[in-house]
Amino acid sequence: SNQYVLTAAHCYKDQNTTGFLSVRLGSTNRTHFTVDCHQNAENIQNLERSDTADKHDELEEQVICMEVDDVCIPVQGNNCADFMIDLALLKLKRPVNFTKRIQPICLPENCEELPSDVSIYAAGWGRAYDDYTFSDETTGGTTDETAEYSYDTESPTKEETNDNSASETESTLIFYDPVMLMARNIPIITNEECTRQLTRRVPKYTLCSAGGICYGDSGGPLMYQKEGRWYLAAINSALRGSCYHPVQPAIYVRVSHFVESFIEKIIKHHKGSQKGGTNDLCARDEDRQKCVREFFNSYNRSIDDEISE
Repeated sequence: SNQYVLTAAHCYKDQNTTGFLSVRLGSTNRTHFTVDCHQNAENIQNLERSDTADKHDELEEQVICMEVDDVCIPVQGNNCADFMIDLALLKLKRPVNFTKRIQPICLPENCEELPSDVSIYAAGWGRAYDDYTFSDETTGGTTDETAEYSYDTESPTKEETNDNSASETESTLIFYDPVMLMARNIPIITNEECTRQLTRRVPKYTLCSAGGICYGDSGGPLMYQKEGRWYLAAINSALRGSCYHPVQPAIYVRVSHFVESFIEKIIKHHKGSQKGGTNDLCARDEDRQKCVREFFNSYNRSIDDEISE
């Protein structure tokens, strides 16, 4: 759709209105953003009225910031702490014109399982790390480039350190916040294996991986390519422990399990009427807040910490 965006419910901070929300489209650079969404939206509308080639090229390159008209989060069950249905469907205030930089992603068929012969990728601006190895023969000091982007450091455990050769070597992890959008292949594990590692039954709508994501990737997509098209497999939800040493599998919400029961129903409702009537589809605001807080308490993180990352 050209008017809906799917993300994680826990990214929708503890607010009662959508006034603080906006959706930025058309950029892979985290620092390339629009300061004023209202002004930017007006500029895009003016560009759309022009038929000149120059204006068309300018529109194609434009990063736009869209205001959000409505947010709907699925009605939750009694499993908010461990396996919250961590989805939020955002309706934009107006449709988006697709360009070479702004394109939709395909949704899978309802309850469709992941194809077994495809690679799964995650994308986001979440925390990343590099493993720097140095020896006693290396000149001391940290380069300016490393210092500029370093976020945190972590040393490998003894079990991860190989026997040193004649030249003593050490390594350390340098964490940083990337400017450009990052992507990587994600090692998916079965729900049976995930249940064994988590020591509690994993619901069918949950997808698990052996790490691969980090803080700040929340709400981002798991994607796969099939017959030349990209499909949305799941939405990134949560990870326990450090990104480099996850103590448990990362969990995601399978989009296919909510195509008919949630996504399509909300879109059809919006097309049929302007206000009201989604009480049986969208969680009440107080229920949403309660569920999100239970979710964060379970993962020993605060809402403010997650939003800031």
